Amino acid sequence: MDDCPGARYGRSVTHAGAVALLSVPVVAAGAAGFLLLREAARRPQPAAEDIMQALAWAYPIGAAVWLEAWLTGSSLLGFGAPWTWLTASHFMTAGFGALSVSAWMTRMTSGRARLVMLAVLFAHPVAFAAVAAGLSGVPMADEVGAPLYATLFLVQACVYCIASQRRGPRIARLGLGLALLVPVFTLLPAVGWAWGRALWSMDGIDEMVRYHGITNAVGHAALGLAMLAWIRPPRRAPALDAPLSKLHARGRVDESVLGSGCAPVCGLTDDLRAYRRDDFDPDDLPAEVIAFYEDTDAFELDLRGRWHGVFVVGGWLWARALAPMLGQLGLPAPGHAALDAALTSRIVDVDDALDGRTGVRGWIRRWTHSGAVLYIAAYAEHVRAGVRYMNIAFALPGGFNMTSILHLAWADDGALILTSRHHRHADGDQGVYLVRRGHPLRLPLDETIAVYDAAGAPPDVPAAEGSTLVARHEMWLAGIPYLTMHYQIRRRRPA
Repeated sequence: MDDCPGARYGRSVTHAGAVALLSVPVVAAGAAGFLLLREAARRPQPAAEDIMQALAWAYPIGAAVWLEAWLTGSSLLGFGAPWTWLTASHFMTAGFGALSVSAWMTRMTSGRARLVMLAVLFAHPVAFAAVAAGLSGVPMADEVGAPLYATLFLVQACVYCIASQRRGPRIARLGLGLALLVPVFTLLPAVGWAWGRALWSMDGIDEMVRYHGITNAVGHAALGLAMLAWIRPPRRAPALDAPLSKLHARGRVDESVLGSGCAPVCGLTDDLRAYRRDDFDPDDLPAEVIAFYEDTDAFELDLRGRWHGVFVVGGWLWARALAPMLGQLGLPAPGHAALDAALTSRIVDVDDALDGRTGVRGWIRRWTHSGAVLYIAAYAEHVRAGVRYMNIAFALPGGFNMTSILHLAWADDGALILTSRHHRHADGDQGVYLVRRGHPLRLPLDETIAVYDAAGAPPDVPAAEGSTLVARHEMWLAGIPYLTMHYQIRRRRPA
């Protein structure tokens, strides 16, 4: 230690003592990040800033690792004191503090200003990594990292002054503005140092710590977070508040999840016109589309599926192995088509007390050749803010179910659109959720179903002879299309 430059910054603590000292803040940071991530995932459209705020709590854990090395007087990645505690402080200030301030700041913007702040938000970890690489000796990393940080803070301050929402007490807004300007100036010597052009003389690391480190820690991270906590900018979307099914399976899913003695009913809804609102009139839909949802049992369907790109292997595994073992959510295997009444289906009434929602209908689909169940869905409806949604639950083992909440709309090409995506209704309940004991988590899955009268379907949704309706069912994982299914729907009994 005595032979090491800066050894006077070291400490002598046993490894066990350091672990005991740091275990509480590490557990607290991990718990805070998990709870914030879960809270973000409960929303129909998780906001990027909420996710980044949760991920920011990984930085205190990294800081604890470096602080443990400093407390025990050991080295980490070849660095000893004072670099161990300097790195720990950078994790807290340039990592956790700066990213948290940016995440909260993003809540205060909208429109194009929000897009700029999102770019700033996602660039923060890049700048942090570049600075860390520069300290490790990677060529040119410092020359990129320090100017990038300075640019981010300058852009953030400009957005705040020009385009942020004016929220909170005036003194809090002034304090936040000051906190955003602090790193613009304190980063100047760091940029000069990175480029080998000192802007003014710094008498060793002590003066750099006082001017650059402490000022940023107190003036930017601490003051900024304190002012934002005072202002409390709201989240972009409320948490999902919709009735959720209690259905689940103990093991393999079968019809018993819907209850015993389910009486047959005609349709998935009694009246599709109940979905009427100012921008959607079901009376504009073709009569056969309305009939399909109100008298579903009168129709049969064929389907073809096309898996996309790298999902082909996963599609084959799901269709041939996992879905049959699960007894639920069956999908066509790559290259397979279910034609000529290969599927049978029936609509049944479901005990509302068992499900937890009202007016629940079950749709059970089977393979005709084997009688094996491939799909058991429980359909219900709910209304929020004047919008009625189709609320579909798929029972899963382990106390779980997957719920798809769909928003209905009328497309310009004549289709009825049922979608979990938010481009048509930005603040709606729609989405795909994993539910356990009434607690939803938004999954990175989406689906859109477009239902056409066969006579008016576009060329990319071909209608087979005898079909009265056709449909295109598109599915996405994290915004990437993985499966498209085409349905041919025809009557098996007259209206």
